[in-house]
Amino acid sequence: MTDSNPRCFRLLVVDDDRDILEFFRQILCYEKSNLSIHSESDISAVKNDFRTTPNLVLEPFDVVTCQQGDEAVDAVKNAVKEGRPFSVVFIDIRMPPGPDGIWTLEHIRTLDPNIEIVIMTGYSDADPFSIASRVPPIHKLLYLKKPLDMNEIHQFASALSMKWHTECELQRVNKGLEESVEARIQELKESERHFKNFLENLGDIAYEIDPSGNVTYTNKAAEILTGKK
Repeated sequence: MTDSNPRCFRLLVVDDDRDILEFFRQILCYEKSNLSIHSESDISAVKNDFRTTPNLVLEPFDVVTCQQGDEAVDAVKNAVKEGRPFSVVFIDIRMPPGPDGIWTLEHIRTLDPNIEIVIMTGYSDADPFSIASRVPPIHKLLYLKKPLDMNEIHQFASALSMKWHTECELQRVNKGLEESVEARIQELKESERHFKNFLENLGDIAYEIDPSGNVTYTNKAAEILTGKK
């Protein structure tokens, strides 16, 4: 069973730009005890300071970063294998010299159908419908336009992680219900089998009749008496 503990969500960030990866680590990897220090620090490329949104709920994340698509695919593969999946992947579309973001997402989606995807791009030629056809479903695919905004990133990370957690919990509950129903069906079948065995070995006549008056079952005693099956 996967670990969907909402207290520390795991995020995957994939971008060939080291500054972007550091940007995410600065925003999302922090301890609450040091929150005031990070709130006052000067992070390059940040458009807004945390102080501009005093009501923003800040939660720490476990962030894994990759610079290439194949490296990201391996990270997701290991995460699923270890039962510690990522809730959200933030990924750039163009990451030379390796495979692009769409190729990467196709492989990631195959490995983990539950992960939430946020595509980051500074280009206007990214066609959402074309990408969605290759990396379905569309309701688990969002876009962020570069240059990135600190508050948007944190909001996406928080909201999508909670959405992911809720969906995982719903799947777990549904699976439990399905297993419970299946177990109950097997119990009823076993009970019916024991009851039929009891009737077969009963010395008295036993039979079943449907609502139309047709005999649908007779035990051995009835067959012996009537000479018919």
